[in-house]
Amino acid sequence: MTEVRLFLLRIALVWVVLELLAATQAMTPAGERVAWRWARAVAQPLALAAGGVGSAAVEVATAVRDGGQLLVDNRRLELEMEELRTRNLLLREDLAALREGSRLLDTVVGLEPAAAVGRCVFRDPTRGRLEVRVASPLTVPKDTPVLGAGGLVGRVVEARGGSVWVQLLTHPAAATAVQTATGSLQALATGTGGTDRLDIQYVPRTADLLQGEVFVTSGADGIYPAGIPVASVVSIRETEEAFLEVRALPGVEFARLRVVLLLPGMVKGARPGGWQ
Repeated sequence: MTEVRLFLLRIALVWVVLELLAATQAMTPAGERVAWRWARAVAQPLALAAGGVGSAAVEVATAVRDGGQLLVDNRRLELEMEELRTRNLLLREDLAALREGSRLLDTVVGLEPAAAVGRCVFRDPTRGRLEVRVASPLTVPKDTPVLGAGGLVGRVVEARGGSVWVQLLTHPAAATAVQTATGSLQALATGTGGTDRLDIQYVPRTADLLQGEVFVTSGADGIYPAGIPVASVVSIRETEEAFLEVRALPGVEFARLRVVLLLPGMVKGARPGGWQ
């Protein structure tokens, strides 16, 4: 059986060889040899397949390049948007500072010409410190009073060039001579350190004092002009001592200050106009 198969295989091979020889001699009606047409028919699918693979590779490379460019463009647009948002925030902050400065100047009148507006650039209410920037040629002496739209802020403790450091009323070492609006009660407002409250000390137990009453500067400390609002009473508690325990809330929100007014001298008159 195996010999028969080999015989048939040999006959088939011989037949194929004869066909190929005949194809090399035979001509098509168009004058082309049949063998060349057979070879082109076999090679054409392979060429098409190779061309398709090449086109796909080019398309993949183009897609990768375009995707990388899209990522670069997207990152650039993100950075531009972030820059625009930052500029918008800065412009809004500047506008808010201008409005606050306008309110401050409208509220505080009757000041000497040397009074100057400063921009708050750093706030640390927990440590009772504030950094203010002013015009570089301006000289700000130590202990210069500093005011905000809501009242007294504190005093200057250091000035270098255009940078001025202010000790807030809430600083544990801060002490301000105060009195009630009518001047009937004299006291001392001291900082509590790390909080937004003030202790009003030396208030006698017999004092007629109500919650919400406003204390203003008395001028007895020789630093602050008289009549500037300092704080309003939030709690009153009796103790075993001769004085009441009085806590007060400053009229200025130190954490939100944008603009302050520095007074190198004293206020003209007994009290700034516009503060009642």
